[in-house]
Amino acid sequence: MKKLLFSLLFLFPALLFAQNAQNPSDPKYLADAFSYKNGKMYIERKLDVAELNAAQIRTVIGDWLKERYKGENDRVIEPTDQSDSYIVQASEKIRVKIGLFGSNVNFVYNLLITYSDAQCTLQFRGMRFSNNPFSKSPAEFVTAEEYLTEKNSLNKDKTRVSAGIGTYRMGVIDKADEIALDAQKFIDISFKNLVRNNEVSSNAVATAATATAAAATVAAATVKDASVSAAHATTNAATTAANATAKAATTAANTTTNAARTAASTVKDASVTAAGATASAAGAVASKVSSAAKKATEGVKNAVTEKPENTIVSAECVKMIKAGGAAITAVGGKKLGKPVFGNAKYTKLGGTEVIMYKNAANEDNINLLLDMAETFEISIFDGSNRIATFKCKKAESLDDSVMGEVVSKL
Repeated sequence: MKKLLFSLLFLFPALLFAQNAQNPSDPKYLADAFSYKNGKMYIERKLDVAELNAAQIRTVIGDWLKERYKGENDRVIEPTDQSDSYIVQASEKIRVKIGLFGSNVNFVYNLLITYSDAQCTLQFRGMRFSNNPFSKSPAEFVTAEEYLTEKNSLNKDKTRVSAGIGTYRMGVIDKADEIALDAQKFIDISFKNLVRNNEVSSNAVATAATATAAAATVAAATVKDASVSAAHATTNAATTAANATAKAATTAANTTTNAARTAASTVKDASVTAAGATASAAGAVASKVSSAAKKATEGVKNAVTEKPENTIVSAECVKMIKAGGAAITAVGGKKLGKPVFGNAKYTKLGGTEVIMYKNAANEDNINLLLDMAETFEISIFDGSNRIATFKCKKAESLDDSVMGEVVSKL
């Protein structure tokens, strides 16, 4: 009886596979389904956006994200002027089968969406699972690197997904396909609407052009009539103006002659007075110039002897960094809801200023955000007072730390 029971337990996962639409031998589940970057697994899906430019893709993807990611724990970081990418933090349910029973586990992931003209890629990163059947606590996380590798989830020949843990691998791949298909359908519908709107706009433009042409014809006739009337009026006005001008010119000539005589006398007197004032002022200016030149010479001398300041991060900020006053305040150009403090270190590598930041607790998933972004901002605090903020370009990302090259002070 016991032998029969053990045999049934051994065969049960295979029976579960048979009842499910998933085919454990399907090539999409096997080798090369996942890629690696810095030892971390990720999976990519490309969308068909051949007819769209970058601006259109950004708009359509933004609308799709608003429709799909509405959960309380979902978070969408929109692109900035410096980056063409969306970052999403989300959680989905996937179905797995461990032992005799199937269960739903939480599939938590970061979705990096990059785009350019006629191109758009979805990249699922930072993948992990909670509410696992055999975890000590539902909140305990198991990483993709523990469950999804070919060694752990495929048979030795890599021709079939293993029962049990292998269902995590199939669940993630199917979820990535589902999300990509959902995005593609949304894009296709949006593109059709865009084409339809363009057609409507083209018809409206044609109608407006016809109306404008008709209006132009009427306006031309009106202008012609008005021009004839204006010509007659202008001729009469010109004759009257000529007569008035001749008379005014005679009067003005007489007045100008008298004014010129008076002005010549006044200028002569003013010239004598100005000459005296100018001589006095010149002496004062010469004295001031001499004094200023002396001060400038001393300033140049001091500037040459002083050591030039060629660092972005001041000594005061370095001191505060050592005291634990460094916090990430923006990632990928997007401000965080609150500063996320961590252990930081300032150093110079070959003349390049570098700040290393570490948050072992991964507060607010900060490590995952930093892993996906190319830039971040780190602020330096003295107590509760922010004394400076620096923009950093990510140079390297590790499990729980990131190294950034200091680019500028904000």
